[in-house]
Amino acid sequence: MEALTWMLFGIIFSLVQCKELTFSTVLNEPYIYKDADGQYVGMLPELFSEMGYNVTVTEADVYGQLLPNGSWTGMMGDVINKNADFAGPLTVVGRRAEHVDFSSLFTAVGPVILMRKPPNESKPLREKLSLPFRPMELSAWLMLILALLVTGTVLYIISHFNPYEWRRMAKDREASLREQESFTCLNSFWFILSALALQGYARAPRSVGGRLVVLGWWAFLLLFLFFYIASLINVIHEPPQPFAIPGYSKIKSFEDLANNDQIGIGILRFGTTEKMFEESSDPIDKRIYEKIIKTRKEMKKQLNTTKDLVNYLRSREYSDFAAIMESDAATFVTNTLPCNLYMVTEGIVTKGTGFAFEKGSSLQREFNMNLLKAQESGLQRKLEKRWTRSKCSAAAYNPMLYDETNRVVYFVGLADLAGALLILIVAIVLGGIVTIAEICIYKCAETTVDDDDVDDHVRANQRLDASDMLLAVDSKKGGATQV
Repeated sequence: MEALTWMLFGIIFSLVQCKELTFSTVLNEPYIYKDADGQYVGMLPELFSEMGYNVTVTEADVYGQLLPNGSWTGMMGDVINKNADFAGPLTVVGRRAEHVDFSSLFTAVGPVILMRKPPNESKPLREKLSLPFRPMELSAWLMLILALLVTGTVLYIISHFNPYEWRRMAKDREASLREQESFTCLNSFWFILSALALQGYARAPRSVGGRLVVLGWWAFLLLFLFFYIASLINVIHEPPQPFAIPGYSKIKSFEDLANNDQIGIGILRFGTTEKMFEESSDPIDKRIYEKIIKTRKEMKKQLNTTKDLVNYLRSREYSDFAAIMESDAATFVTNTLPCNLYMVTEGIVTKGTGFAFEKGSSLQREFNMNLLKAQESGLQRKLEKRWTRSKCSAAAYNPMLYDETNRVVYFVGLADLAGALLILIVAIVLGGIVTIAEICIYKCAETTVDDDDVDDHVRANQRLDASDMLLAVDSKKGGATQV
């Protein structure tokens, strides 16, 4: 008896806690859809459960269209005809609000353009192999080779003739034979070439002229490498070749889409977004609606659901077709595999979505309070994050990079390196002048040393002559005085 009492209490408690409701909806990820087992899953079933409702789902074909006889189809018809307790999410518009009561806004949305990303075509092998040489123009590479030959030659000449270099020091036995070979012809060019790879060195030139040349070469190389690295980064991020359809990459707004006759436009039939373009007095909206009707006739295919629209868009090899959707659905679609779609949005919020109830329904007020509590407690935001988490690991696609007007890649030419070349030329000229001065100074120093040696020799001879004269005088006196 006691067990039966607790069972009845549990049943009554569950009925009180989980109110049985019938819910009409159009299946649409991530809000509500069927999993592999045929069970309804998504953000809405979990939200309703947290709010204390046990919901039985009734699928509708369309959101709702007002027929000429005054009746409604789809979700609107299910609520008005009492086939469902409530329906949604539905876009809140005036003609719908005349026939049903809406809850508080569930989401705020606006129209966006959904387009296919360009294919990721692999670069040919020839282009991949030439990548290290592409940052510089041919004139820049020829200038580098010429500068290397001239600098290496000048450094060898200075090392060979300058009296203050290793070669002369070894000749005077002030340096070893290994040091003497530091700047032979081959080693001079190897020293210049190794500096290009920022390598160290065992010995640097000793003379001031040689050091000036080397300093100018290092300054030239630093500037050259800075230009090369900057240009290489630019080349690596070079956008792919222009799309097959001229002007495709220029779709950055609804105005661009309206003015591009090479791209068809698709939209959900009988939806509020289509109705907005149909009834708008704006010339751009009118042009877009005309293109929608034209594309629909050319396709000879009906796209009545979001899934149909997205699948058709993904099936295009290149995007000669654009879809206009509400921002919440488009955001979810672009974040799902295979990650080949992107949005173009102007950031405009034009309407909101909510849940529709029968006019005068007492359930609407209760549901509205529960929905507000879910929003204020952060429950709705938590569920949105869980069910709309992006599955695309790649960075967000930026169509601006593919704009034909932005397809400028700067390659370094001879004019860009004029400053670096001027530094090298000045260093080589100064190194040559200083080397000539060093040779002259050394020659003068040698001449002074030689003159001093001659004077010492003369004075020594004069002393010897004086000694001989004294010896001769002493011998005449009959004695020899030793000096």
